Amino acid sequence: MMLHSRIPLLLAGILAFVGSLSQDADAAVVTTQEASLNSIFSQGSFAADPIGFRFNASITIIDPDLTTIDSSAEFSTLGSLASGPSSTIQLFYVDAINWCGSPGTNIVGCGANPGNLIVLNSLAAAHPLYGPELIAHEMGHNLGLGHTGGAGLMGPMLNLDTSLSAAEVTTIRSSPLVQLDALGYYINVTPVLVQATAVPEPGSLALLTLFGVVFCVVRRRRVRR
Repeated sequence: MMLHSRIPLLLAGILAFVGSLSQDADAAVVTTQEASLNSIFSQGSFAADPIGFRFNASITIIDPDLTTIDSSAEFSTLGSLASGPSSTIQLFYVDAINWCGSPGTNIVGCGANPGNLIVLNSLAAAHPLYGPELIAHEMGHNLGLGHTGGAGLMGPMLNLDTSLSAAEVTTIRSSPLVQLDALGYYINVTPVLVQATAVPEPGSLALLTLFGVVFCVVRRRRVRR
């Protein structure tokens, strides 16, 4: 199984700022970006058969040792805590990620390829511009897509280009994560919030104040384990 991560390239200060916030206990929040994901997976290359996302109720795990992912063992522990069938994407929201196949700093997302496990820096995932692209990119890895050498959703840079080619859509449709019923094609997702203590999530208005800065272009690193 390969793991894929996104690591900041230029404005490390902004992501260091995000990282410093995420060191506080219970900083993680769940932001699904559901409407944007549905839009990305219904673009023209999907023709008349878009793929929708169906989010299950969020699950909260209280474990101070897993709010920051620092090792293969901790990543594997998250996988062991995942509930539900293997056809459901398990989307974990944590405070910080310092390991994705190998150690790193300021990693904002890590997804198995193939697989159904994704770990996200929750503040990065909540960003109104780059959050949807980040989540969709990691889901692309779960669905069997690797990195491309150019633009588009699976390209090496976060660039607000979420396009997918017809060939990539064909790969996505072949994934066992894509299901079909009378309402059409869909992917099930269970959001899992990892917190150090059992406290309520901060309100959305307070969260928005964290994004008064411009999010940086980042590059993605491909790693194996």
